[in-house]
Amino acid sequence: MVDDINSMFSEAQHATIVELSQKIVKLEEERDHLKLLLESTPLVQGEKLVSVGYNLEENIAKVQLALLNQRSMQQELTLEETKKCEIFSKILTAIRNSGIKNVDNTISKLKSEDLLAQLESSADGG
Repeated sequence: MVDDINSMFSEAQHATIVELSQKIVKLEEERDHLKLLLESTPLVQGEKLVSVGYNLEENIAKVQLALLNQRSMQQELTLEETKKCEIFSKILTAIRNSGIKNVDNTISKLKSEDLLAQLESSADGG
C-alpha cells in the first residue's frame, strides 16, 4: 500500500516536471522571439534616430529574415520558409540597389526644419 502511494506520488511529480519543462521551453522561445523583435525595431533606439527616411518594406524584410535565421539555428527550414527567405532577400537587394539610403543622425543634433525637409524629400521620392 505504501509502495502504491509512493508510486502514484512519483508519477505525479514526474508529470509535473515534464509539464513545467515544456512550459519553460515555450516561454524561452517566446522571450527570444520578443527580444529579437525589440532589437530589430529600427525607429528609435535610445537617443539615436536610425532611419529618418523610414522604409517599411525594408524593416519587414529585415525582421522576417532575422526570424527565419533564428529558426534555422534550431532546425532545418521548410520549403515554404526557404522561399520566404529568398523573397525577403530579393526585396532587400532591390531596396538597396534602388539608392535608398538611411540617414544616421542623433536626434539632439537635428533641427526640426532638417527633419521636415528630409521627410518631405523622402515623400517626394528623393
